Amino acid sequence: MDPEIQNSTPLPPFGAPVLPTTPIHPPIIEETKPKKPLFLQPIMLVVYGLVALLVLLLVFGLVRNAIEGSHTAQISPTPIPTVQPTPTVFLSPTPNLQSVIIGGKARIQFSEPWKVITAIPDRYSSSDEKTKATKIISKTCTGPILQNSLVPTSIIVFDTLSEIKDQPTFCWTNGNFNDYNIRKISTFNAIRDMKVVKWKPNAVFENGVFQQPVWQKTLFEEYTQTSDELKSTVSMALLFQDATDGTAESTLDQIISSFHFLTKGQVDPISTWTTQFFDPISVKLPPSWWKKTSATAKNEKILLINPQAISEDQQITPAFDILDLAAQSTDEALPLLTNTGSLTNVKTEEVKLENGSYIRLNATNGAQKQVLMAIFSVRSHIVVFQDNALADNHAELFDQIVKTISW
Repeated sequence: MDPEIQNSTPLPPFGAPVLPTTPIHPPIIEETKPKKPLFLQPIMLVVYGLVALLVLLLVFGLVRNAIEGSHTAQISPTPIPTVQPTPTVFLSPTPNLQSVIIGGKARIQFSEPWKVITAIPDRYSSSDEKTKATKIISKTCTGPILQNSLVPTSIIVFDTLSEIKDQPTFCWTNGNFNDYNIRKISTFNAIRDMKVVKWKPNAVFENGVFQQPVWQKTLFEEYTQTSDELKSTVSMALLFQDATDGTAESTLDQIISSFHFLTKGQVDPISTWTTQFFDPISVKLPPSWWKKTSATAKNEKILLINPQAISEDQQITPAFDILDLAAQSTDEALPLLTNTGSLTNVKTEEVKLENGSYIRLNATNGAQKQVLMAIFSVRSHIVVFQDNALADNHAELFDQIVKTISW
């Protein structure tokens, strides 16, 4: 007999009621513990911790940036002062900026690598009637002229008119200015447009048709201001070659921001004189004076200067002249000048200038008149400014003129 059957409980007789029996194994009853709220679950505590850490890091970062930003604003150096963009704000003088008077009427400031030069580059200026049609500048500008010493094709030219007109004519009005783009210039509190002109010569009528010149990469920008008090107009023009100077426009903007007119009390009468270029120097002269470039018997270039006009048929010695002397040095020039002018009682002294020096000569000429000379050595040229003792108060005029000579 099977052991399992042998040990099992006997079945009740057929038809007897089935009574409940005690289970062989009592049921296992699990103890149910009370559940923690969801926000106290371990995973949620970890999430809360990460969020709190992120908030702390964010607050710390904001506080640190605020402290460092405040500190930087106090000690950060500014190489070139920046002004609130407006055309009448004057930049404070600093070692980084140079100040220049414009036509005796206004003042601007600029910085290196820009410098003042004495003549407009041939690329832009007409030297004679034959080339006038192909150059943007066809007559003498009052100056000054600024040039980027790192990119010599970039220049800023100034021209001053002692009048106010609706359509003034400046020295660079030659050519075609109709093709242009617009850039935004922020030199003003209200941003305004600046024309960027793709300048080219005027069309030429040849063989029955107009020949349209090809643009040669010259860009032109102009800014003009007028003063009712001084009854004057000052204009500045930037000329540069496309894709060659990435700082030309920002330099023009900075100069515009520094531009301001002088008051009547600040205007020096000498500062109203116009600039005359005599390579390698420039000189300022009263605009009404007569000037003529000529040559001596030795084929030396000479600029004749006189307060009144001298006609071709008049044999009159001008009151002053500037001579490009055929000499190698001032030591060689002194005996040449003394012998040619029959000078006696010659006295010389060296006069120091900001950009160099010159020899001042005081002597008596053959007509027994006291004459003055200023002898300059400039880039292998010996240039002599001569007073011929013919003008009233000639000595005073000589001193005034010689102070305007630059190179």
